[in-house]
Amino acid sequence: MYVTLWVTTDCNLNCRYCYEGINKANKTVNRNIIDQSIEFIMNYFDFQNITEFNLNIHGGEPFLAFDEIK
Repeated sequence: MYVTLWVTTDCNLNCRYCYEGINKANKTVNRNIIDQSIEFIMNYFDFQNITEFNLNIHGGEPFLAFDEIK
């Protein structure tokens, strides 16, 4: 099972090939939504008896939201 959490659209680069273009939103998901998402995922996995999964952290530059990732 693969799970992807999109934590931010913020980016410290300006790549000309970026699909976001020059008008990036620069938003970060709040911790309450992250907590609710993780709770939902864990409940779903318990219900489906899933014991292994891959967690992908995605976004503009996810490590700009390092506190949220922790």
